[in-house]
Amino acid sequence: MRKIFAAIAISGSNNLTFLKELVDGYFQGVENHNQMCFSILLQSTKDAQLMEAKGFVKTLRLDENCILEETSTVQRRLARLSAKEAKLEAKLKVVRTESTKLSDIISKNEIELKQKQHEISKTCEEIDKHECAPIIEDVDAKMLSALRESLKNTLEELKNLKWTP
Repeated sequence: MRKIFAAIAISGSNNLTFLKELVDGYFQGVENHNQMCFSILLQSTKDAQLMEAKGFVKTLRLDENCILEETSTVQRRLARLSAKEAKLEAKLKVVRTESTKLSDIISKNEIELKQKQHEISKTCEEIDKHECAPIIEDVDAKMLSALRESLKNTLEELKNLKWTP
């Protein structure tokens, strides 16, 4: 601005073109200065944004690594648990099969027990019937003896009955 005032004082009012050129040059210099400041400001803003974006990317990469690590850990644990589950399911299948077999054996044993109890009851009735009847002949005594022997054998079978688990 001092140059402009000095030029006005030197040139007087006759040389307006020179004065106009000086004023235009001054304003051009101011505009260049403003553009340069804006460019620097814009560049520093871009640099700040770039730095912020790089920091964000770095944070995201760290998060990504943590997530990948956790995923890997969870996948390994899931694989172990799946293997355990498969083993337990196999054991459960064996236990269910064994349980079914044992239930069948119990049912068969209960049926056999009822049959034996029925035979004993029937034989006891026959013994009672024969004991009440008078013995007339040796044939009746032999028959009673055979019946007693049959009852003893049935009782022995019942005692020796093997309960299969």
